[in-house]
Amino acid sequence: MTLASDQAIEACLEQGEHDQALALAEARLLAQQQDVPAAFYAGVSLFLLERTEESGRVLDWVLDAQPDHLRALNARAQVCLQQHDLDRAKQLLEHAVALAPDDLRTNFNLGQVLVLKGDSEDAVPPLEKALAQSPDLIPAHLYLADCKYELHEYESALQHYRVAGEATPDSLDIKNNIAACLIRLGNLAEAKNTLDLILEQAPKDRGVLYNLAATCQLAGMHGMAIEYFRKLYAYFPNDVEVAVNFGLSYERLGWMDQAAVYYMRAAQLAPDSADPHCYLGGVYEFRKQDEKAQQEYERCLEIKPDHSEALARLANLKSRQNLGEEAEALLRKAIEAKPDWGSPYLQLINILQERQSFDEALVFMEKLEDIAEGAHETLLTRASLLLKMGQIAKAMAVYRTVLEEQPRHPDAASGMLFCMNYDPELSPERLADAYKDWDRLFARHLLRKDVVWPNEVLPDRRLKVGFVSGDLRGHSVAFFLEPILQQHDKDKLDIYCYSTHAYTDTVTLRLMKYSDHWRFIHDLSDEAVLELLRLDEIDILIDLSNHTAHHRLYLFARKAAPIQMTWIGMPTTTGIAAIDYRITDARMDPVGMTESLHAEKLLRLPSSGWCYRPADEAQGLEVGELPALRNGHLSFASFNAFGKINNEVITLWATLFKRMPTAVLHMFTGGKDDESNLNDTVNETFEACGFPMAQLRLFGRKPLDQFYAFHQQIDIALDPFPYNGGTTTAHDLWMGVPVLTLAGRKPIQRMGVSMNTSVGLEQFIAQTQEEYVDIAVSFDNPAGYQRLAGIRGALRQNMQDSPLMNAEQVTRDLEDGLRTAWLAWCETQKEQASTPVLA
Repeated sequence: MTLASDQAIEACLEQGEHDQALALAEARLLAQQQDVPAAFYAGVSLFLLERTEESGRVLDWVLDAQPDHLRALNARAQVCLQQHDLDRAKQLLEHAVALAPDDLRTNFNLGQVLVLKGDSEDAVPPLEKALAQSPDLIPAHLYLADCKYELHEYESALQHYRVAGEATPDSLDIKNNIAACLIRLGNLAEAKNTLDLILEQAPKDRGVLYNLAATCQLAGMHGMAIEYFRKLYAYFPNDVEVAVNFGLSYERLGWMDQAAVYYMRAAQLAPDSADPHCYLGGVYEFRKQDEKAQQEYERCLEIKPDHSEALARLANLKSRQNLGEEAEALLRKAIEAKPDWGSPYLQLINILQERQSFDEALVFMEKLEDIAEGAHETLLTRASLLLKMGQIAKAMAVYRTVLEEQPRHPDAASGMLFCMNYDPELSPERLADAYKDWDRLFARHLLRKDVVWPNEVLPDRRLKVGFVSGDLRGHSVAFFLEPILQQHDKDKLDIYCYSTHAYTDTVTLRLMKYSDHWRFIHDLSDEAVLELLRLDEIDILIDLSNHTAHHRLYLFARKAAPIQMTWIGMPTTTGIAAIDYRITDARMDPVGMTESLHAEKLLRLPSSGWCYRPADEAQGLEVGELPALRNGHLSFASFNAFGKINNEVITLWATLFKRMPTAVLHMFTGGKDDESNLNDTVNETFEACGFPMAQLRLFGRKPLDQFYAFHQQIDIALDPFPYNGGTTTAHDLWMGVPVLTLAGRKPIQRMGVSMNTSVGLEQFIAQTQEEYVDIAVSFDNPAGYQRLAGIRGALRQNMQDSPLMNAEQVTRDLEDGLRTAWLAWCETQKEQASTPVLA
């Protein structure tokens, strides 16, 4: 019997005679078991006959015999595809490409496998190689188009889809993909024409219509999506998926009432469907009907306990209700349910960093970066976390990364500004210029020109004053704002508070009681707030944030009120030309020293630019005796955020403590006592700056009552530079601990000067680094202990008698300052009204 040649078996395969090809190959194998070519043909024939397992075994034998058999590598990869073993298919084809880098079939097959694995970027080179050899290979065009679309290269994707579409003009899928590219490229007219052609081919095809609507929805073209969902809903009124997505498009446009109609319809159609309840909860949350929202989210989770979006939304609701532990548990469940969704990671990281669980926050940060690498929101979250951990240089590096990719990213630029305040080498003038540059780049164009104010131009009338802040809660700002609100003269000022943060606590409730009107604006656009301010007829609007979290500086950039000011949040310029004044005092901003550093005029209060109210936890806490009297050595502390403790500060402190070898420094890390990453960073930084490590004691964040009580172990607090302590200094002074500060040329390095002068502690203000050390060392002896004990014993009463805590006087001075600014504005309005208009 004559055995078939390779060519004869090939001919059978080409003619589709797979059974005959297998018989010929098997005959050769019976005659000679080691016939590798025959085994290859047998394996291919078995595959074409859908006998996949047998095919795989035969081809494995071929590859054992000839590991570099190119066609067998490709064939075995195809078997792996059928068996859904993409990893082995990729391995086989990578070996094949190494053997034959320009082989058409191998490159196409590798590209196909990589597409199926979701590795779009890696799939592009082999597919492009395949097309270079065979430009008419339509499947390669389609795979490459899909890759380009995934990589957001829509123009290139469109070109490949069009080539494929010319070869298969009746393909609805290709037309749909072409329309999707056109939508992404903003070519809506052509996209609409393409979609209409699809509808002509299949006017009532549910799948086609749904794909069209979903494509528009995913591209953010919700108006166009609604048009197709309307057709779908008319044809399929009982389709739950259609009703839900119809509602989603309405919701994305902000048409919540219409969205609710379709969510309710979906819930009626399928009472046991989870999605309608989740999205209906969102509508109720938007309407501020939190109880109903919670009921819908909980109903959704009864139906589907691992519904990640409902878990995340309910967590957000719990956070606003100050139920942080419940929110955290829900977010962990959401992440477990959908590990590749970034939103719950962002929420959880924010919760963890707020309670200083930095080690765990970093773990989730790294997981988030794995699934959203390079995303700006992810990078900004890392920068925020680094700031909380006091790693200013690393935070600045992240902001720079964002700005390199998007130079006009306003939030990253604002974050950079905040970080620059920590830099001891940056001159006051350069810092001021950076703030003004931010205004020119991001805010100046928002300024409303020729605005006509409806406010009555009456010099002596009751003024409507608004405070805008995200910190109207247990936060540093509240320590200084509360006494002002409590003491304000209701006959002179009508106080409005505009909260830019959803969080509330007991401090918020007190502030609400002392203000005349309260508005939550965290979920309102600047345009909506502008309208609200106009309806409230605000005369003077005061920012309490500067470039810190939850600021609304873009609102101020729009000139939201006749007179605008900034105060408390940060003692620096905002840089914004539309803000008229910064409230301060002559010690933070001596006349002639800092005017040039501001875009605003300086409104100096005669008494103090600060007015402090101790927390309830500290009201009845005694000062206690000087620790040095019982310890026999001085105990220093820094209670400021570690980010303020730069290398220049530590180097100076190293000099100080080397001159006082028995003294100890209690250093606040900002995290928990056992935060290993943070503690290691602090220790390494101090050691690198030559600090005598035997004299260093680290301590973490404590509850407020324990924090105040810790001062009973401290003799002197050390103020950092160039970013002084503010609230921290006031806490220290209240507990009888004097604060050693180094005066500088910019107001942020003169907060210590202002407070120390207010309470009569001028002897703790150094003008040079040498004087800073000498002042500390002068107390390192028994006579110095006695002097310190006298200062400590009198400090609380001195503070209570000082401008720093004279709420009535500071409030009257503030009211007078606001009135002076109002009178000046009224004069301006009169001058403008009397100026003749030239024809």
